[in-house]
Amino acid sequence: MQRVDVSFNQLRALPDAWSALTGLLELDARANQLTALPTDAMRAWGALTRLFLHRNELPELPDAFAPLTQLSHLDCRFGSGGERCFGRVPSGGTVSAHQLQLLCPVVCIMAS
Repeated sequence: MQRVDVSFNQLRALPDAWSALTGLLELDARANQLTALPTDAMRAWGALTRLFLHRNELPELPDAFAPLTQLSHLDCRFGSGGERCFGRVPSGGTVSAHQLQLLCPVVCIMAS
């Protein structure tokens, strides 16, 4: 499976079993009630290029985000209307701010 769309489903969590989706290229989990992301699954999503998480209740992205070196699109808005942005986006892999198309109302800070 390369693309998963679970948007607008009022999900509170994504399954840990999604770590088996090693070929995942795009995840659209916008407009749910997510407060965290499955760390083991994120570590397995090395091929992920597009991640849409806006309109959830995530306070920040976990450090497991850093190895997503193929990521080119990240919608990191949050809040009920997507009006705020994460204060910190972890780095540590080869992803850098100039490689990402950050879909935010303001620029996110890439932690070093």
